[in-house]
Amino acid sequence: VEGAYKAMDLEVLSWSEREKEFREFAASVGEGKKEDKSGKDEEDKDEDKKDGKKRSHGHSSRDHDRKRSRHGDSGRSSDRKRRKADAVETFGSMLKEYVADPSIEWEDARDILRKDDRYDGCADELSSRERERMCNDHCDELSKVLLGRMVEALDGLANVTYQTLWDDAWDQLY
Repeated sequence: VEGAYKAMDLEVLSWSEREKEFREFAASVGEGKKEDKSGKDEEDKDEDKKDGKKRSHGHSSRDHDRKRSRHGDSGRSSDRKRRKADAVETFGSMLKEYVADPSIEWEDARDILRKDDRYDGCADELSSRERERMCNDHCDELSKVLLGRMVEALDGLANVTYQTLWDDAWDQLY
């Protein structure tokens, strides 16, 4: 009978449920002692042990159901995470499609992006701050790419040195 109580996963039970289970366990232990005094033979004691094991299996299945319901909660959170990840990916692709100027302000970019049907789905999953941060990060990346292209273009010019004026370099580029 002691094994039946120890076999339960107490972490999934609330305090009141643990207390209830303990009281049931204590009652079953108390009944077992009274029955022993009443003169039961070994067969009856074995049957009592089997009944205790059956009870512990009943508790285990109840605990299993509780665990499964908890996993259902984590399933909902994983759905939320997946939807958010999809929204981040969609919003990123929208930024790549519509925002090519790294100097654009968030308000102007938002007005452009709102014309796309996908924006509402992204707005449901991403906060305004997250969308603004993603836009700013996108503009920073664009600036780095454009600066890199400009440096490559200037490196390709033979007549450009550190003393060359911008107007002269511009004339050579175009």
